[in-house]
Amino acid sequence: MFRRSNVSPATPAVETATNDPNGTAPGQEGLAQSFVFTKWLRLHLVDLITMAVLGAVGLGVYYARELVLSGVPRMHCLTQR
Repeated sequence: MFRRSNVSPATPAVETATNDPNGTAPGQEGLAQSFVFTKWLRLHLVDLITMAVLGAVGLGVYYARELVLSGVPRMHCLTQR
């Protein structure tokens, strides 16, 4: 029921030979590239803007004055001694 037909036997997944002039192993091609700040910035710009906006909202909520929502005055017994 779950058998595949016409499947060749497993081949080794690791190749030792490389044609890369830098001599990097297969699967490590990205490590040979140098760091480019503009590419990093374009990749993470949305995340950085989102963190800045949410941080500003959080600080605004933290430092905001208390809203008076009830018509009845509340007594702060601990602060009026």
